[in-house]
Amino acid sequence: MHRTHHSGTVLALSLLACVGIPAGLGMTGLPAPAPAPAGPDFPPFDKTVEGLDKVTSTMDGSSGLYDLYKDDKTGKLLAVLPGNYEKQMLMIACTVSGGDPQAGVMGPTYYAKWKRYDKQLALIMPNLDVRTSGDKQAQDSIKQLYTDTVLLTVPIISEAPGGRPVIDFGAIATRQAGKFFSFSAFGGYGPSVRGVNPSLAELTKAKSFPENFVVEYEMPSGNGRLVRLSYAIGELSGTPGYKPRKADPRVGYFYNNYSDFAKPANEDITERFINRWYVEKADPKLKMSPPKQPIVWYIENTTPVQFRRYVREGIELWNEAFREIGIDGAVVVYQQDAATGAHMDKDPEDARYNFFRWNSSDQGYAIGPSRTNPETGEILDADVVWHQGLTRAVRNMLEGLSDDITETAFTPETMAFFAEHPEWDPRVRLAAPGRA
Repeated sequence: MHRTHHSGTVLALSLLACVGIPAGLGMTGLPAPAPAPAGPDFPPFDKTVEGLDKVTSTMDGSSGLYDLYKDDKTGKLLAVLPGNYEKQMLMIACTVSGGDPQAGVMGPTYYAKWKRYDKQLALIMPNLDVRTSGDKQAQDSIKQLYTDTVLLTVPIISEAPGGRPVIDFGAIATRQAGKFFSFSAFGGYGPSVRGVNPSLAELTKAKSFPENFVVEYEMPSGNGRLVRLSYAIGELSGTPGYKPRKADPRVGYFYNNYSDFAKPANEDITERFINRWYVEKADPKLKMSPPKQPIVWYIENTTPVQFRRYVREGIELWNEAFREIGIDGAVVVYQQDAATGAHMDKDPEDARYNFFRWNSSDQGYAIGPSRTNPETGEILDADVVWHQGLTRAVRNMLEGLSDDITETAFTPETMAFFAEHPEWDPRVRLAAPGRA
């Protein structure tokens, strides 16, 4: 029976071909049903952001680097990338901003670009560790051997007008936090983050600016303690006119470096560029000139009032060094203050600002790392974090050494003065309350 049925089918098809029935018609001679139209690749943009609030944190209402849409109740945060997103090199500044005694210390920094793969985006870090300025053959070889690295991938959930991808940035900041708060070749000095619980994440900050955007989430860490993770993401750019300055390995600089394996065998393969601010005279003809653009520092509101004056004076002391090269007022300092509202709109985690931060913790150290342009060494962002534990340690050291230092460092005449005026005696001034 199978053979008879098969033979009949073949015969019927042969007859249809002989009488010339068009391929688009069925056995009845009627047109075959048209295939169902393909559905859209993504849900409509207006439906995707429906019920979300657009973030408008800029002072003048101008467009931000990314358009952000949030839901404070659920913590959802969508980001619309700009039309030129694949050409933008991003600097991603990560900071543990709360929930740890070392919070505020500058965390890992990443440099990366988005690249589209059909319906997903990959955040790709270019290889900056191995480069060459040699001939084309050497450059081709380096490019072939030392490829870029994918930091993470994320699905495109919709497209805004103009074909701009829409991504769930909240999911990146929470579910993929471990990709950011881990090792980075470009620094990272803050506390480690050992696992987080994204199901309990709360969006605590979302700000959009023309140059960057700042996002912060709070969620439980691996041990259950609530931590705050901050991301400041902006387009990497340097100051026009800045020229890299090579570092001499015999001198103690902070520097960026890369390897050039295409150099001749008898040459040092490491290229080093000094990390430095770009400060130049407003008028090069003047022996002493104000800066074209000063270095601006902010003292965080958490700094105790009794110490703010001394912190300011310490920062401004750097102006003496700049005067030696003919620049007056190279460093400017502002005080952030909650009582007056001064500069409270600025976030210490925002990589556009340099902050002195005071932590009321038992940590016995201070640290002052910076973020730079990896191509040139230009300093783009710097923070100093001072822990109360260091103040206590220094005080204890001075109290313990004040007797010996006073007796060995001062002349008999000075010691006699102290005997008549004990209020000036370091042994008295530095003594613990119980000893005074």
